[in-house]
Amino acid sequence: TAVCGIDVDDLFAYTTTKSIRIKDARLGLLHYCLMLLIILYIVVYQLIYKNGYLRFSPAQNTVRLTLQEPTRGCNPNQADCKDSFRPVSQLPYCCAKNSSCRATPAAVTSGQASPT
Repeated sequence: TAVCGIDVDDLFAYTTTKSIRIKDARLGLLHYCLMLLIILYIVVYQLIYKNGYLRFSPAQNTVRLTLQEPTRGCNPNQADCKDSFRPVSQLPYCCAKNSSCRATPAAVTSGQASPT
């Protein structure tokens, strides 16, 4: 059948695999023997003999930490990128109540300009 000049059977066609039955005792015996060997290997050797389900492996992990200074919307790895640090008096975690705000000296690392 066609709708608007398009064959609907063609439009909704799909592909599938063909399933066949092979009637050969030698191939069938080989197939089932190989399947039995694989199952025996997993159950008898790996699970029962080697206790594979009880073996613990040490955890493998990686931790990565990246710190970047605040910038004015640019890449901090570029030389012309300007930092955007707030004054210490505007940082609430630097000043305790009823105490003076005291800035600590900043460490300058390679690739950074010394603050003036």
